[in-house]
Amino acid sequence: MTATDPAPVEMKMSPEDFAELRARVAVIAQQDIHLGRVLDLLVLHLGHAHGLDPTVEDAKAKAAADEQARLEAEAAVAHAEPEAPLEGAPA
Repeated sequence: MTATDPAPVEMKMSPEDFAELRARVAVIAQQDIHLGRVLDLLVLHLGHAHGLDPTVEDAKAKAAADEQARLEAEAAVAHAEPEAPLEGAPA
C-alpha cells in the first residue's frame, strides 16, 4: 500500500439491516420455500461475517419488545387509576 492509496473502508452491517434482510427473506420463503431456504442460509452467513447471530438478535428484539410492553402496561395502569381526593375536599 502506497501513501496515495485510500484507507480501506470497513463495511459493517447493523442489527437493524440484518433484521430487515431476515424479514424480507421470510416473506420470500412464503412464496417459494426452496428459494427462501437458500436466501436464509446466505443471510445467515452474511450476518456471521458481520458478527451478527440471529439467535442473539432475536433475543435482543424480544427483550426490547417485552420491555416496551411492560412500560405501556404500566402507563395504562397509571392512567386508569383515579387520583385520590384531597383530604377535606368534597367528593
